[in-house]
Amino acid sequence: MKKVLIVLISSVILCSGAAYAASSLPVKAEQPKAKASSKQNYNFQKLPITQKVNDVEVTIHAVRLTEETTDFEITIKNNTDDETITPELVHSIAGVNVQIKGKTKETIGTSQHNPDFGDSTIKPNKEKYGWLSYKALSDKEVSNMVLSLSVKGKEKKRSFSFAIDCKDLQFRTL
Repeated sequence: MKKVLIVLISSVILCSGAAYAASSLPVKAEQPKAKASSKQNYNFQKLPITQKVNDVEVTIHAVRLTEETTDFEITIKNNTDDETITPELVHSIAGVNVQIKGKTKETIGTSQHNPDFGDSTIKPNKEKYGWLSYKALSDKEVSNMVLSLSVKGKEKKRSFSFAIDCKDLQFRTL
């Protein structure tokens, strides 16, 4: 019995000493994981472009550049049977000259004046057509645009991202 007790005590001392010794060893720092690339590959398309998400369809027909605004001619169709939807303009942005060497990407938000979509709701099985206005661009030499737009319903938020090829695009004028 004494031998068993001595072996048991020796094991505890030995293990606790090994644990102490191991805790005082230098620890190799964990290497940070590589971040995912923030560079997104876009499939730029010619207008008109239509996307559908959960029974809501958005079409961009044209783009208009003026001194005061950058405008998108769009149609939003609410193909739901029981959900009223609202465009979320506060979260909507447009990026211009995205991933173009030698050009700086410019990002613009919506204009304060948006009479067609500002406070509008779209009832089930209805559609709304009009112009969505953004702030003016500082560079009118546009190679491409990426428009991000959200539509909010009672339970679902739908997000749309349009990559527009502006090469040879005839911009609308007033």
